[in-house]
Amino acid sequence: MAVASFIDGLRQRYPGRRLVLVFQPHTLTRTRALFDDFVAVLRAPEQVAVLDVYAGRESDDLAEPGRLAARLRRALREQNADVLEASEPAAVVAAVAEVAAGDPVVIGTVGAGDLWKTVTEPLVAWLG
Repeated sequence: MAVASFIDGLRQRYPGRRLVLVFQPHTLTRTRALFDDFVAVLRAPEQVAVLDVYAGRESDDLAEPGRLAARLRRALREQNADVLEASEPAAVVAAVAEVAAGDPVVIGTVGAGDLWKTVTEPLVAWLG
């Protein structure tokens, strides 16, 4: 799974650092099919934020991407993962910035949609 490889790469590149991961699942079908795998993999970072699923053209039900992401966050909490409460991009940026303030952490963003624009670029700007 690509997300697991990404996490492993960050661990190898920055050994001993606390990892904060921001994840945006791609497509409802893929997220449902790999749900248990995502739960297993996303427990690895010290903290994780899960944005709503980037559904693309898959759903006419506009609430489903948020419901499925909430289910993923709930499953992660049940596995004792430290899940940031934020799920909207601006709130995720604020939560990650707060968590990372003053501590040497590695922040990884991985996923779909416009994650690069709504989360990654604002975090890079915050890091200055």
